[in-house]
Amino acid sequence: GQTKLETANNIWTFCYTHFQYKEDRKDREELRTPARAWHDRKSGIDCDCFSILVLALCNELGLEAVV
Repeated sequence: GQTKLETANNIWTFCYTHFQYKEDRKDREELRTPARAWHDRKSGIDCDCFSILVLALCNELGLEAVV
């Protein structure tokens, strides 16, 4: 993107488009690395893994992002 906001929006849109959502099992909370999230993108990741992924991509592209 040409601006930080546009870049952040592009990251979110890419992740929203390419990653399926699936809740973790009721008896287990999983926190995936971005690499594992990519591996599981078709079978699904939950919202905290999605957040970790978006945060990592923002930071990698020079956007200061925190949760």
